[in-house]
Amino acid sequence: MAALVSFLLAKISSLRQIVIVYDESFPGVTETVRWGFSSWADTTIIRYDAFTTHLQTSLSVVDRVAGVRTVVVLCLPENTSTLMAAVRQRSWESTTIHWLIILEKDITQIIQDSLREGSQVSMAVRRDEGGYTILSFFIHVDNSVRFRVAGRWVDQGETGQRGYVVGAVFPDLDLLYRDKGATGQRGYVVGAVFPDLDLLYRDFQGRQLTVATVNNWPFFQLTVLADGRREPLAGIDVNVVNTLSEHLNFTYQVVEPADRRWGGPGQDGSVSGMVGVVYRHQAHLALGELTITEQRASVVDFTNPYFMESTTLVSRAPAEKNRSFAVFYPFTLKLWALVITVTFVMGPVGYLVQWGHEQVTEPGVTTPPPATVSSTPLHTHTFSSTEILRRNGWRGASLRPSLLQEAAASFRRSSTPSLQNYSFNIFRSLVLQGNFISGSGWPVRLVLFSWFTFCVIVYALYAGTLTAYLTKPTFEKPIDSLQELLEAADKGVVPAVQAGTSNEQLLKSAESGVLQGLWRAMDPSRSFPANGQEAMLKVLTEDVVYMTASLNAEIRATQRGRRRFHLARQTFSPQGYGLACTTGSPFRHTFEALLGRMVQAGLVNKWVNDEMNKLRRKSSQVEVETQDVITRALSLTHIQGAFIILVSGFLVSTTVFLLEYRRRSTVDFTTTVY
Repeated sequence: MAALVSFLLAKISSLRQIVIVYDESFPGVTETVRWGFSSWADTTIIRYDAFTTHLQTSLSVVDRVAGVRTVVVLCLPENTSTLMAAVRQRSWESTTIHWLIILEKDITQIIQDSLREGSQVSMAVRRDEGGYTILSFFIHVDNSVRFRVAGRWVDQGETGQRGYVVGAVFPDLDLLYRDKGATGQRGYVVGAVFPDLDLLYRDFQGRQLTVATVNNWPFFQLTVLADGRREPLAGIDVNVVNTLSEHLNFTYQVVEPADRRWGGPGQDGSVSGMVGVVYRHQAHLALGELTITEQRASVVDFTNPYFMESTTLVSRAPAEKNRSFAVFYPFTLKLWALVITVTFVMGPVGYLVQWGHEQVTEPGVTTPPPATVSSTPLHTHTFSSTEILRRNGWRGASLRPSLLQEAAASFRRSSTPSLQNYSFNIFRSLVLQGNFISGSGWPVRLVLFSWFTFCVIVYALYAGTLTAYLTKPTFEKPIDSLQELLEAADKGVVPAVQAGTSNEQLLKSAESGVLQGLWRAMDPSRSFPANGQEAMLKVLTEDVVYMTASLNAEIRATQRGRRRFHLARQTFSPQGYGLACTTGSPFRHTFEALLGRMVQAGLVNKWVNDEMNKLRRKSSQVEVETQDVITRALSLTHIQGAFIILVSGFLVSTTVFLLEYRRRSTVDFTTTVY
């Protein structure tokens, strides 16, 4: 037995790790185990147990040096069949685990029925008292696991060659389907014991593979035939799988999961959607806008991504703003408050500067006497000395200089406006209506100069912006980021994701931040549409914002009318689409290499553009993306805010007038009675 195992391992690279699984009842096992432990480097000896606990532990450890393990099984037939059933049950199929089984009894059919593609298996079966037939497995064109004779080993005692191989234990692709006959030189090995899988799967020999997908144009559009079968109709990923099929010589049939979702592992241990179909080995691969995620990669093997994009937010196109108060739109609420505050403050400030200047130039005057302002701007008046004296009650007096200076000072005090009038003239300056105040000194002039400059700038900005608001349509602020969506959710907007997608898993697994807040804001009855069409309808008819892939969003929006939707400027969660293969799939690397060539050649981007062009040509709802800006005539709707201000002013002034009239009538009546 030791000589047989040594012969079969002779062609194995020294970098491979050897694991021997044995039971004590197997003939010659003690000597073989002892010899293997002392002769082979990097060898692990495991006694068989029905639960395969130790073997599972050994296989779960990553060997960074060897990379490939060869498991030699030296067990009785019943234990060997149990072990091979565990390989299937625990999905131990792997390109890095090779199984070398020694059988004293022929149970080839039992083992064959328990294996799936991906198990790298070779067997040595005792045929007579002195020899073993060496068998290697292959996948038949009907996708079943088969074994064929690869050679024979004969124990000829101490002399002579102990065995020979006709063909390889795991034959080379070029030799796999060739009949090498039943003869050959003893000890001669054709090809490698464990063949190169990249060479083996360059040609699938016309096999039919099963592809899991969902009806999801523009990636994979399906049509249902009369007999219930699904046929690919069009799509980006249809082109991908067709190219793989042509280059690798296989055909394929399409299956759709019962829940029609992408799916993935659930909290209860189940695996849903088309990921679950591949996980249960009901399909060889799955594709169709299938995002690579950590959760999905724990149950299936993904190729490298062949298409990259990110997630966006789809909301209803912003509605045009209500024009009732368009006169207030040019400035924000904060800016309006600041302008009003400055206007109220500038009146007292200017008045105090004017009064302070007079105190400095005319000491002895402690308080400004009450004064009135002329209805004519003061800076246009020119008075002679006689006029100044006449206005101050010195008629006929001689024009002594001291008397003239006193009269001029008295006149200036009488010409200083009151605080109320000063403040009102400050407001007149803001709306460019002129004012009846003038600076009698440089401090006052500098204050007024800065205020007039401020007024010109504010008025010009307001007038220009108001014109734009009134003559061109303005719209409400759209939702352009996750933070804005979270703020909108507090006002009743409902975030939504398609059920069973990676976006749902992303939000569900969030432990903090904006994503966790969005997950908590979701409404179970509204936030999980079954498909993209239902989601886009919810966006149009309800306060729903849909999170989906950018390309998918663009397609769905164009189908229903692009102008009816808004796609957020900021995107998040970059994602890659890949092919999901069964765990340990031996052809994943072959698919991966061909996909890389497609991407480098620009084929995937071409197919994306082709599908978009089909949509633009065939869809009756496609709209021209350029929007003409039309100058509109103003109506009452546009400037009714100004009329509201005017009417409000009339009402307030009328109320004040009536109050003053009532107060004056009461005073006159009281005086008459007295």
